[in-house]
Amino acid sequence: MADRERNYCLFLNPAKYNRNIGCRRHDNLYGIAGGGTERQRWAVDRDFYRTMKREGDPMALPALIACL
Repeated sequence: MADRERNYCLFLNPAKYNRNIGCRRHDNLYGIAGGGTERQRWAVDRDFYRTMKREGDPMALPALIACL
């Protein structure tokens, strides 16, 4: 039985624009409890935005705004 990859994108289709990779990375960098300083969290959110933008995802800016 093949294991399916966890869906890290709760509100977006993870199959489009390699979103699941970006969402997984954001989750792992951010930490389960949102650990780190505010500056570190902003840096992770900006990196998430850049990853989505690089993939040509039209939801990059709305996702960044939702993170803030």
